Amino acid sequence: MDPVTLGMAKAAAKKQITARMPSLHGSSAVRGMAYPTSTISPAPTFTAATANTLPTLKSPYWTGFRNFGAPFFDNGLGGNSAYPRGPVRTDGTYTVWDGNYGIDFDFDGQTFEFRLQAATTSFFRLWVDEVPHSLTPQALTSAVSGLTNGSAYWFKVDFGSARYRRIRLEMQSPAGPMLFSGVRHSATDTVVPPSRPSPRIMWVTDSYGHGISGTNVDKSLTYPKLASTLLGFQDARTNLCVPSTGLKQPNSGVPTIGNFRTRFASDLIPYQPDVVVLQMSINDENNWPTWQGQVGPELGTCIDTLQAALPNMKMIVTSPLFAGTPKAAYLTLRDEGKAACAARGVPFIDYMDTNAPLFSGTGATTSLKADGNADKYMSSDFTHANAAGYDFVARWLAGRLGPLLGQSN
Repeated sequence: MDPVTLGMAKAAAKKQITARMPSLHGSSAVRGMAYPTSTISPAPTFTAATANTLPTLKSPYWTGFRNFGAPFFDNGLGGNSAYPRGPVRTDGTYTVWDGNYGIDFDFDGQTFEFRLQAATTSFFRLWVDEVPHSLTPQALTSAVSGLTNGSAYWFKVDFGSARYRRIRLEMQSPAGPMLFSGVRHSATDTVVPPSRPSPRIMWVTDSYGHGISGTNVDKSLTYPKLASTLLGFQDARTNLCVPSTGLKQPNSGVPTIGNFRTRFASDLIPYQPDVVVLQMSINDENNWPTWQGQVGPELGTCIDTLQAALPNMKMIVTSPLFAGTPKAAYLTLRDEGKAACAARGVPFIDYMDTNAPLFSGTGATTSLKADGNADKYMSSDFTHANAAGYDFVARWLAGRLGPLLGQSN
């Protein structure tokens, strides 16, 4: 394709994507799962039983459900129970993913049931027409009294009257995965796919996008999910946010997962995202200086691979994240990435801008140094942000992603 034709094609693709983007200040942004200010009125009632009472089942594998966070669902317990699945190994087998996800559907009726395992570490929140039943996620054991910890129940939601409602079931379990068993309803009621369209955003990050145990950050409150919500996305996939990975760095855990690009063919490209945000990683400093000079070219290959497979996709790259003053090697990594993006006309957002860095200082919340905002935002592991830091990143980033996606400030 000649340069003029290529330029016209890119402009047309950008216009097409921009037209599908939700408005930051429009109705889609008030989904506001991260920052609710009011609750459903009148409040629905919740009851629970070990056996279902409603006859009609929408299986967890029904393609009409829209997932927020989870890549997809796979059989976890047999029958009609499922776990969110991912990340994928290079050999194509899957592991149970974190129990933090949302399920969107529309419901025309009065009562429906959903099945979850009751535990003091299991939380849920019901959203109706973008308004939650609780300002914060509620423990299952507090929503309904008398539950046996560890047992599975069908939770019945009764609105008191029948009408058409937009529903999201938000489910969280910092301690581990939560099953999803679909939705049951009466024969005269109806469950249909979500009526509100949403473009799909996918995130490629290291542990900063995943959340780390011990830093007091619920994995549902990591910055990709918060920023997606602030930008009005209702279809956000975070299954490529994998700890210990980077552009060059594969993780060393179980399952064994390669670097970022290793998973594109199986975990990203088939899901046809409208937007991809790739965060560079401080993990690529692990083999320094051997990898110096290789990170930028690898990022360039990632960009080329995704743009060739997804010509209508909008791609944005960010510098690595570190909740304090960055090492010199992190800045070198950043510079390699910035150059690769500049050569391809891909937007680059810099958390480590020398003139205005997002984070600074050598302290942490557990070790105050009074030399930067790391005292507020760095967790006790001296690597990852705490919950306030994730919130800070999400708000800052959403304000910069919005204009790149055609949203006004």
